[in-house]
Amino acid sequence: MRRMSYAYKTENTYCDWVRRFIKFSQMKDKNQLFENAENKVEVFLTIWQLSSMWLHQPKIRRLMPCVSL
Repeated sequence: MRRMSYAYKTENTYCDWVRRFIKFSQMKDKNQLFENAENKVEVFLTIWQLSSMWLHQPKIRRLMPCVSL
């Protein structure tokens, strides 16, 4: 990333996303990163989007009180 001249804050953000994805995927080995990667990324982003929606929209929480993420 240094070669691409990204800002320091951008690099940290990307690294944070990679850490979150690895933790979410429960990877023990770097080779697991490429196993079924497309599906893992899709599930990760979907869950992130739903949890973000849930946290930032009180109206949805009032309409769906029995759902917990």
